[in-house]
Amino acid sequence: MRPLPRHTLMFTLLLTLGCDGGSTKETVDPNADADTDGLIDTFEASIGTNPEEADSDGDGCGDTLEVLSYFNPIDATDRPYQGVYPRGPRPSDDAFAEMAAAYGAGFEVGQQNTNWTLLDQFGEAVELYDLFGQTVLVVVGREWCGPCQEDAVALEPFYQANKDSGFVILNLILEGIEDDSPPQTDRWAEGLGLSYPILSDHSPGDYTKTEAALHYIDTPGLSYDTPNHTLLDRELRTVELYTVGAVDTAAVQAVIDKPAPEVDVLMPENADALREELGLDPASWVVSPELCEG
Repeated sequence: MRPLPRHTLMFTLLLTLGCDGGSTKETVDPNADADTDGLIDTFEASIGTNPEEADSDGDGCGDTLEVLSYFNPIDATDRPYQGVYPRGPRPSDDAFAEMAAAYGAGFEVGQQNTNWTLLDQFGEAVELYDLFGQTVLVVVGREWCGPCQEDAVALEPFYQANKDSGFVILNLILEGIEDDSPPQTDRWAEGLGLSYPILSDHSPGDYTKTEAALHYIDTPGLSYDTPNHTLLDRELRTVELYTVGAVDTAAVQAVIDKPAPEVDVLMPENADALREELGLDPASWVVSPELCEG
């Protein structure tokens, strides 16, 4: 979950009575839950949500669900993905800066990747840093590329088998069904039956002008092979850069099997009970937007 503003918690109210300055002290109920969403008012005050509104940002997804699934309850643009992609806790910007200083910021093997954002087949923004804690496989391809089509289809069952454990494939598509034509990510996803994020990263004839793919194509000049793959670990550090050919799923699985790094995220004391009430699996990284109202 993105860092949320912190507010001073007030557990008592001082009520001034009369003109002589006398006062009495009224204790606020520490278990008060004005909007009956399961999040007590003092907790909501600490994360910046409105204790009197069950959906503070009005995005159709209740504060409780967003808090428990690591989405931002005070940002209407940040809610469970239409594509039902995995999401885990996100470190603060300061924490990302510390990791970049420790490992090096960039895209070479061992470095922590710099953040970037692209739109998926549903028109939703997929931000790399929102995927912290997961194993990420970046796949670069073109719609007209036959081996890219075969590769994308072959990866779908592997994604389905591992996404609950914190694994996501980011398929960056550079060209459409003809050389240099713009890709249509929805056509690619629907035509091949793909459920993982398909991201348009088009730049006709010059991959160095793409938003993200340029970081994962390690070749001189403008010549490169597709499909190619880059593997990122759970701290978004490059493990393997620009590998061409079939994916070594055993090598990917070895990274998936490593534990996720711990992230300090504020959670309500009754989080387990609320997850059970909402039907959330605490062992799964996946939350469906169908749990939201709109």
